[in-house]
Amino acid sequence: MAQKQSKDPDTFNTDIERIKQFEYAKWHAYFEEAILGKGQEHETTLWWQASDQDSIEIVKSLFSSEQSIDLLEAACGSGGTSFKLAEYMTLSSLTLLDLSTNALNFAKILEPVHLNGKVTYTEGDITQLPFPDRIFHLTWNVGVIEHYPKPILLQIVKEMLRVTKREGYVLLGIPNRRSVAVLKAWFLGTDFGRKYLPFAKGYRFDTEILYGNHELKNFLEENLNLSVDVAYAGNCLWVGAPDMLVRLTQKYFKQSSCSFLTFFVLKLK
Repeated sequence: MAQKQSKDPDTFNTDIERIKQFEYAKWHAYFEEAILGKGQEHETTLWWQASDQDSIEIVKSLFSSEQSIDLLEAACGSGGTSFKLAEYMTLSSLTLLDLSTNALNFAKILEPVHLNGKVTYTEGDITQLPFPDRIFHLTWNVGVIEHYPKPILLQIVKEMLRVTKREGYVLLGIPNRRSVAVLKAWFLGTDFGRKYLPFAKGYRFDTEILYGNHELKNFLEENLNLSVDVAYAGNCLWVGAPDMLVRLTQKYFKQSSCSFLTFFVLKLK
């Protein structure tokens, strides 16, 4: 995908619509399978648990234990990590937004009983969030912005910042290209991997852009006039690694620069 924004606004808007339509079709089909009880969303291995737990610890570190927060997960998918977060933090409200009604319907299936009445499900577009300014303490997503070239990515982040309260946070999680799992998914998604390794199990990158951690941090700071902190979450091994190895690496390499996810933490002034 091109990284440079076209000078022609009509061309830029066409690019946004083309990418959104592709992503919508892919994830709408993905969550249709999930509703039927199939696919990765039903995996509960220790490897995936490590990713959720580390992500939760990062969020908890941003707020006091007594604070009750309004949370938006923008392009929420299943909303699973936000639901788990609600076990450790007090949420005044939780808003889950996604373009796919299948994703939202699957999230409704997963909604914990103790959140009844606190969750709002909104069908909407992350490039034009349907919310007023400054209403959420935390706006976040994981595994979303790496599907977009930088001009569109920037528009998404600006929208997330717009709806976030002063002294609140925007948290952006992307696959960390230093991790084994991400390098494997990237390699399997190359022309070589698709042609010669079709039998290999595991996720294959398609529209993901393999952004570097420092590259994206510098890009966000230069374009948003905000300081951006970097944190890491998840295991440093491959998806499906034996639990014994996952426990060992979580003990000695927890939240390391080779972990599965990189989080960019933006605090509003």
